[in-house]
Amino acid sequence: GLLSSLLDTYFPNESPDFWMLQGYCNLYFNLYTAAYANFEKVLKSDSDNEMALRGMARTAFMMEDYDDAEDLFKRLRDLRPSKRYYQLYYCLSLMKTDQIEDALGELYKLNYERPDDADVDRALAWSLLLSGKSEQAYSKYEKLLSIPNPLDDDYLNAGYCQWILGKIENALSLFRKYKD
Repeated sequence: GLLSSLLDTYFPNESPDFWMLQGYCNLYFNLYTAAYANFEKVLKSDSDNEMALRGMARTAFMMEDYDDAEDLFKRLRDLRPSKRYYQLYYCLSLMKTDQIEDALGELYKLNYERPDDADVDRALAWSLLLSGKSEQAYSKYEKLLSIPNPLDDDYLNAGYCQWILGKIENALSLFRKYKD
C-alpha cells in the first residue's frame, strides 16, 4: 500500500534499510509474522545487527514464541550487557518458558545492580511468587506499593501473595484496591 510506496521511493527495494523499516512498521501495526520475516531478511546480510535483533526479539515475544524470544534477548544481552531492557526481557522470556530459577538468578543480579528500579523489582517479585517464595515476593510488592503511583497489578499480585500466605483479609483489601 501507501507505506510500501513511500519506502520504495526512499530506499531501494530489497535493501536491509528497506526491510528494517518495513519490519518496524509491521511491528507497530501488530503484523508480527510479516515483521519477523522482515527482520530475518536484514539479519541474513548482517547477523549481529542490533536493531534487527531487537525488532525480531520484540516480535517473537509479542507472538508468544518465548523460546525464540529468550534466545534473541540472550544474544542482545550478550551483545550489550549494560542494556536493562535486554536483561529484563531475557528474564521475562525465561519466566515464560518456566525457567524460573534461571530467571531468579538473573533478576537477583539485576536487582543488586539496580536496587531502585521498579520494573526489576516487579519482575523479581513475580518470579519469587511463581517459585513459591510468597513471603519474599510480598516484601517486594510492599516496596512497589510504597512508591508514588504503583501499578494496579501490584495490588493484585500482592493480594495473591497474601492469599497464598493465608492472610485472607489482607488479600481482600488488596484486591479491592486493585478493583478500584
